[in-house]
Amino acid sequence: MWPNPFKLRIIFMGSPEFAVHFLAELQKRHEVVTVVTAPDKPAGRGHGMQMTAVKRWALEKGLTVLQPASLKTRYFKEELRASGADVAVVVAFRILPLAVLDIPRLGSVNVHASLLPQYRGAAPIQRAIMAGESLTGLTVFQLNSGVDTGCVLGQLPIPIPSEMTGGELHDVMARQGPPFLLSVLEDYENGKLSCLPQDDSKASFAPKIFREDCRIDWGTGAKTVLNQIRALSPYPCAWFVWNDFEIKIITARPASLPCEGMPGSLFIANKRLYAFCADGCIELLRIKPPGKQVMDGHSFANGYPVERRII
Repeated sequence: MWPNPFKLRIIFMGSPEFAVHFLAELQKRHEVVTVVTAPDKPAGRGHGMQMTAVKRWALEKGLTVLQPASLKTRYFKEELRASGADVAVVVAFRILPLAVLDIPRLGSVNVHASLLPQYRGAAPIQRAIMAGESLTGLTVFQLNSGVDTGCVLGQLPIPIPSEMTGGELHDVMARQGPPFLLSVLEDYENGKLSCLPQDDSKASFAPKIFREDCRIDWGTGAKTVLNQIRALSPYPCAWFVWNDFEIKIITARPASLPCEGMPGSLFIANKRLYAFCADGCIELLRIKPPGKQVMDGHSFANGYPVERRII
């Protein structure tokens, strides 16, 4: 049970659905005095203005929402000071200027989806899976002027099973992260935490995922290709070009049969679709051809000229 007197005044900063899970849990236990999120932007076919998931949730709860185009304006900083916040909690948001980080009484903390100093940067979930890691986690750390370089307040290890996708790991972190953050904040306020500096010599990096990061190189090994596919599933998805079609792969698995052939070519056997890599092949379970719904490999082979083999 939480002691009744323990109630922080919090500025929350975040934008995507992932951040909403943390905001909702904080709102149950503390007083969220201000929510800061990205400005509305045009989206969809009609290019209508779309608000962030955090803004939508905050407005439903009647919270004060700020959407500054710039984080450096005097007006924005005055708004934060006027909130009288004890701490700012940042989850999946922009890089903040030092003058903003220091406004709350206890400074600003961030929740990062890796065990820092590993995988500093914008895409720690995807990059960890792409690298074949079996363990990652969440880190709550004190923000400073660097990118994910502040001292660590707490870490929660999370295993990565061999078939887990990026979407599944995201969901696990969204469930386990909020209560972990609350426990760290309690000890943070009570002065029970040490802020441990990161060892920069052990740092690795997780840059933003770009389109070419999603393109499959069939000349690599099957394990590398499978890691890429699951890391990028369900979005933005690994893809490849076959017969001038750009095909996205949603799920795949190791092949249960020996095979060899030209990397990138496809074949179907026993009603299952396979793709050759440099050291064998993988089975494509669910794929998305251009302009089509997601389908299984057998359905794809029924509509496209895929080589058929008897194994």
